[in-house]
Amino acid sequence: MPSWLNDIGENTHPKKISVVGGGRWARVIGGVLHSSLTSSDTLSFHTRSNFEAMRLWADGLRGPTQVFVSSVVPVLSSLNVGAVVVANATPLHVSAARLALAAGIPTLVEKPLASNHSAALELIQFAEARGVGLACSHVFLFARYIQRFLNISASRSSPERMLLEWTDPQAEMRYGEVKSYDPSLPLLNDILPHAVPLLLSVVRDPLVFFGLRLSKGGARVELDLMAGPTAISLVLERNAAIRRRYIDVTSSEGVIAVDFSDEPGRIFVDNSEIDCDLESHASPLKSMLNAFLDGAFTGSIDPRLSPSLALESCRLSDEALKTYRELQAQWLLKQVGVPVNDDIRYALTELISSSQSRLKLTDKILEIYRREWMAEHGH
Repeated sequence: MPSWLNDIGENTHPKKISVVGGGRWARVIGGVLHSSLTSSDTLSFHTRSNFEAMRLWADGLRGPTQVFVSSVVPVLSSLNVGAVVVANATPLHVSAARLALAAGIPTLVEKPLASNHSAALELIQFAEARGVGLACSHVFLFARYIQRFLNISASRSSPERMLLEWTDPQAEMRYGEVKSYDPSLPLLNDILPHAVPLLLSVVRDPLVFFGLRLSKGGARVELDLMAGPTAISLVLERNAAIRRRYIDVTSSEGVIAVDFSDEPGRIFVDNSEIDCDLESHASPLKSMLNAFLDGAFTGSIDPRLSPSLALESCRLSDEALKTYRELQAQWLLKQVGVPVNDDIRYALTELISSSQSRLKLTDKILEIYRREWMAEHGH
């Protein structure tokens, strides 16, 4: 059993914490942090793009903790900040994290750590060269039902097969706000940072990408992976009919599954639900933030927050994204003459939202046209 599957207790937090970001998730994180702090603590938020909305939200917080909101990210070392949480837009994760790490401040970065593997690796090396703690948000590894599920899995023989399903409706209410996805962030980059740490907590062999199937313009992707002898299927979908969070593991001893579509998650052993004893424990997000802040204070980062897990997510995303772009280009070509529908809108919105993706996909479409023309003309 991994040592980190033990419970995380409530420990002393650093006195000054800064959150970089002004969106829904920054507010969720800020609310959880605020509920744990005292009158001697300070919580600051830094956002350029959403300052007024963030200020109004912060004004509504009730409690003894000092809170302030800034429209700039200052020299954090001058504020004696003890820990930083980066929860802004994905393209800004690396630059914000580098500012905090350069100031010598332990930093937790929301998923994904970076937009690609090379940027993630560079950030990890930047932190290591300065001897500063870099942590990555893997909130589901702090859920007690996931801990219980992993304990049972570890007690059984090596898995033969794994299935992970992760689907989201177009919009849903989460933590009292409407949750929606960033259309510029492909499905793979958005969900694999959640999926990969969960997979690697069950299997010990490296994840090997074998292929994928794409539908709905890229809003649904099915990936085929291997980890040693274990065959892994991932089903990822946006704009789905329902929210679905489900993992099952098949071994020679049977099937264990966890369904965490709703909180708290439910565990099934050979189709029989078991008691998870979840009622009196902190939420996964609170447990994760406590673990990070404890590590920031003691200098020892919880292994569940290891950037190596995030680096593996970025590697797999980069590899799968090459095939994804090729299949998306082929799919779009087949839609020529088809009346615009939700699937076409999804693909076009993703491309329009990301200039880099648009350029890469345009090149792929032109290359496919070139190959088809050469084949038609006997070249």
